[in-house]
Amino acid sequence: MKLNKIPFHKTNSFTSLVLDYLDQKDQLKPFYKYFPSIENIAKAAKERSFSTEDRELLAERLLSQYQKDKVKLKTDSITLKQIESLKDKQSFTITTGHQLCLMGGPLYFIYKIAAIISLCKELNAAHTDHHFVPVFWMASEDHDFEEIDHFQYRGKKYQWNREAEGAVGRMDTNGLDEIYSQLEKDLAEFSSHANKILGLFKKAYLQSDKLSAATRVLVHELFADEGLLILDGDDVELKKSFAPYVRKELEEQLTEKHVNAQSEQLSTHYKLQVNPRKINLFYLADKARERIESTTNGYALVESERRFTKEELLRELDDHPESFSPNVLLRPLYQEVVLPNLAYIGGGGELAYWFQLISNFEAFGVDFPILILRNSALYLDQKATKLYSELGLKHEDLFKRKGDLVKDWVIDQDNEDKLLKSEKEEINKLWEALKTKSLKEDPGLEKFIAAEEQKLQNWLDRLSDKLIRAQRRNSDTSVKKIEELHAKLFPNGKLQERSESMLELMMLLGDELVPTLIESFNLPTKEFLFLETK
Repeated sequence: MKLNKIPFHKTNSFTSLVLDYLDQKDQLKPFYKYFPSIENIAKAAKERSFSTEDRELLAERLLSQYQKDKVKLKTDSITLKQIESLKDKQSFTITTGHQLCLMGGPLYFIYKIAAIISLCKELNAAHTDHHFVPVFWMASEDHDFEEIDHFQYRGKKYQWNREAEGAVGRMDTNGLDEIYSQLEKDLAEFSSHANKILGLFKKAYLQSDKLSAATRVLVHELFADEGLLILDGDDVELKKSFAPYVRKELEEQLTEKHVNAQSEQLSTHYKLQVNPRKINLFYLADKARERIESTTNGYALVESERRFTKEELLRELDDHPESFSPNVLLRPLYQEVVLPNLAYIGGGGELAYWFQLISNFEAFGVDFPILILRNSALYLDQKATKLYSELGLKHEDLFKRKGDLVKDWVIDQDNEDKLLKSEKEEINKLWEALKTKSLKEDPGLEKFIAAEEQKLQNWLDRLSDKLIRAQRRNSDTSVKKIEELHAKLFPNGKLQERSESMLELMMLLGDELVPTLIESFNLPTKEFLFLETK
């Protein structure tokens, strides 16, 4: 595997907020505590406190979750050692999270996880006085089923056709055998790695009763040797420890107040990612996740219109803390309450809403983590690498729109004289001489000359476009190669990592996939990666 890199800003794929953060612009500094670096993470570790009781609870819940989801851990397994290590006051976590997408969904799912493992390896090598543990947080309480019910492989969409039922992690896995049958048929003629992929799908999705369990099995099977811990926030004991913060949100509505104030400052420079509600909590039932609203006499669930007095809802919180689910703005707080966490790794969209949160964390008395932009990458297989090389493209060229990429390539390949560049220069020189002479004789001709000059320039532009189209026809084979390459790297116009699943890489790299990604990725970074097959 050959690695190439270009700065993020050359891709035209990242927001001004992300680029300004990487450049440490002054206007963003009030919205975070530490800028990401190995040294600052180590510094945060010295300042972060996490009680012995909370550490014991976390370790106990992790063990319980793995057992519940039927993931067997050998007594000498690195996973078990990592869980045990969390009881030590010098152990801290580095976290990323994601929705429970089928087979991981888009590629960046596995990129995120590989990146936090790589970062923890580097931290553990550089700072032996602390221990750093990578954690994957499963967004099992999310209810946007249409965002997780499918994955893509070689242009085909594999979709789980069923009705949504509240928190996705609680959904049973009925119907996934149909996707397995499709996949088994489609992979039959491909490489030996196909059997491993099918075995992984079968073990995760056909032998697990809930989607949260299936996702844990999937991720554990991929990263079992790398010390990754997988945590499900939909946990009654963890929710008990978070209950005081839920009570505070219900009674004082701190999130709306503090996020609005911070967002007002942030919005003077950037577009806001999310807006807070008066109460940033949902009520969870077996097959529903309903937003909680405050009313004149207490609270109500928006969809079912079930009502509570203040006393009734607080009693429900005491009796059933697992029924209260934080929304996108409160979930980060929950994460930092139950983990001895130092840093969160996410994409640009995720970090955008984290920048709205630091004052809310302060109001709740919770440490704010270091925010780290995840790795982004394009994978070029042998065919794509060959096409890229033959066409003589630069890495940044690949991020142009397809039409612009083709047009610019045609211009670059052609003789400049043929596309009128030198003729335009000569004509412009002659025109300037004629204009100077004419205006000297009659200044009143200025408007007439300007209008005629514009007509001439328009005619030259039209002629140039016609010549470009002619050149394109003559270069039809190369143009098709460009279009083929662009379609592979940007399927359906989306960046590959946001569209294609990890199956393509699994088919090509097999057991080398995870080690290759961990070795290739590094954090923090300001560079976009190209993973090129030699």
